[in-house]
Amino acid sequence: MKPAVAEPVWSVGGHQGVSFVVTMAAFTSLVIPVSNNAECLEPLLLEIAAAFATLSRPYEVVFVDDASSDDSFAVIERLAGAHAEVRGLALRRECGEALALAHGLAAARGEFIVTLHGDRRDDPAEVAELLLPLEQGFDLASGWMQGRRDAFRHQARLRVLSWTTRRAAGVELHGFDYGLRACRRTVTESIPIRDESHRYLAVIAKWRGFRVTEVRVSHRRRAAGHVPGFRRGLIRGHLDLLRILFLERWGRHPQQFFGFIGAALLIAAGVVDVACVALLVAGRTGGVWTAFALGVALAVGGIVTLGMGLLGELIVRSDGADILDDADVERVVESAARAGMDAAERL
Repeated sequence: MKPAVAEPVWSVGGHQGVSFVVTMAAFTSLVIPVSNNAECLEPLLLEIAAAFATLSRPYEVVFVDDASSDDSFAVIERLAGAHAEVRGLALRRECGEALALAHGLAAARGEFIVTLHGDRRDDPAEVAELLLPLEQGFDLASGWMQGRRDAFRHQARLRVLSWTTRRAAGVELHGFDYGLRACRRTVTESIPIRDESHRYLAVIAKWRGFRVTEVRVSHRRRAAGHVPGFRRGLIRGHLDLLRILFLERWGRHPQQFFGFIGAALLIAAGVVDVACVALLVAGRTGGVWTAFALGVALAVGGIVTLGMGLLGELIVRSDGADILDDADVERVVESAARAGMDAAERL
């Protein structure tokens, strides 16, 4: 795969000599996964309202409650009843941040989509800067945190993971693991969120030909929740990266990967068995049968690996099940005014 190079970095408060084209403001959806963040939601919504008041841009806020054990969804219900732009989804079971985000993206109606965390570590005032590159023609703007306020070990984990990702993926970005980003709807529609792949959304988008850039954004201490441990987060992050690299490069044609390994094993088996026959013809039998058994084992391994590749091709070409199960969503709340508008649109 050809190494991808990110577009020039955008800085808050100043841009690299780019003149913007004035266009009609696109409807924007802010998707916010929530996990035991009840005390954060109302202040976060007030910050969002203040930010969009200066933008004169239509928007909605989609809160997705990931089966919180506190009063998060009760707060979301109250906010949805009082604010027409607020919608809420309550998941029946704890699905994790990735699937909660995927459900929110599926429910979002905006042409532009912004993702934020529910613990107030992201400053909604930065959203305006993230939307500017989209107005210019970029497909995704990823937040690049400046002045991190996390513990040193958490910063070290992210630095190591970011360095590994840049080298392995060939994408010169910095803010891989930051949830504050803005993108066009076409990006989220073409890249399904699976497991922890939302952390590498910018990487996958760049691989698939979307125009990706970065925006320097500030960082705030999270008001709720916890930071994953160094070893657990580092190991999980690299395993996710390895899986995404494999799926993006060989997911559509697994036989290219398994076929190469299978062919190499069969060639090695042939070389070993030919050498064994040559030794037997020469009358040298010491260790020949052991080597011959090794050759047979290599041949069997090659055939099995080729079979795995063919099976993978069949699976890829079959109709896969949708990773989103509508049964996960227990309730959806929105204001009566919003529901009336949606009903009128359907008519």
